[in-house]
Amino acid sequence: MPTSKDYPGFAFYANRMVRMWRSEIDRRLAIYGLTESRWLTLFYLKKLGGEAIQAELADAVGVKGPTMVKTLDWLEAERFIERCSIPADRRTKIIKFSDKATDKFNEILQVVTSLRHELLADFEDTEIETSLKVIHAISQKLNSLHSPDWQEK
Repeated sequence: MPTSKDYPGFAFYANRMVRMWRSEIDRRLAIYGLTESRWLTLFYLKKLGGEAIQAELADAVGVKGPTMVKTLDWLEAERFIERCSIPADRRTKIIKFSDKATDKFNEILQVVTSLRHELLADFEDTEIETSLKVIHAISQKLNSLHSPDWQEK
């Protein structure tokens, strides 16, 4: 039901901003051979403590397990991750951050942090804090609409 707070462009601009932000990160990380799927996988693996079951990592990134295999193949070939079998279930793989990935992650973090500072430099802290509150509240509402396996990680 439309109200005086009916902002039809809100979702469009939010989505566009996220796509453009990720695209710029991709552009800046291309020199490292990292695509969005590769740096996001490293990012979420780090967020999960540097070690995760492959299915858990795929869920965190927001893809199905088979979709993640090609990304993991590349990351393993570049020695950013290690795949380890679980003795009790050889089909289940644990993905671990390698020492090389830790160094690479620090480089990724510098690029991402630099871009964030660049993009937010012209805004007051209160504007950023208000924006974060709105984004978080909308995220929480969206999470409540989805099944538990889609909840924020």
